Amino acid sequence: MATHLPIKAICNNRTKRDGTSLISIQYCHSPKKRTVLPTDIYIPRVFWNTKQRMILNKLPIQFGEADLLNGRLNKMMIRAQELILLAKEINCKD
Repeated sequence: MATHLPIKAICNNRTKRDGTSLISIQYCHSPKKRTVLPTDIYIPRVFWNTKQRMILNKLPIQFGEADLLNGRLNKMMIRAQELILLAKEINCKD
């Protein structure tokens, strides 16, 4: 059975001097409590699709290959989901 978690990829509003923004993974424990995990993926914000929560294929190559970066991001999202589910399972046993 698949469990839906309040977890999503976000692109930070703050930009570095080089014009890139950090993509992070955000987990919402509750409406007021959030955890944001950095991914170490930086892109210009204009190449982030907010609705689909992914890097656009138009990303200039000097920032990386969009397909590879989206693949890395998806793997990180899966790991984060697995860790959250494990933590919830452990917490329920105590």
